[in-house]
Amino acid sequence: MTTENQIPYSYAIRLRLLGNEIFAIELAAADTSNRLLAAGLVTVFCLLTVLGAYGDKFIKLYQDLMGA
Repeated sequence: MTTENQIPYSYAIRLRLLGNEIFAIELAAADTSNRLLAAGLVTVFCLLTVLGAYGDKFIKLYQDLMGA
């Protein structure tokens, strides 16, 4: 089975739970520099998501380590 209409260099992040798609992001690029840009955007998004979820714990850990 071939998919001829698939965009070259496309990246997709999907979170599925019991067959239902909860979250989905798809980035497509046609050039190497655009692929790096897409990977950078995905990295920044993941970093912001982790900081949003665990930011308070990171701040408390940093304060405990610095003795504040």
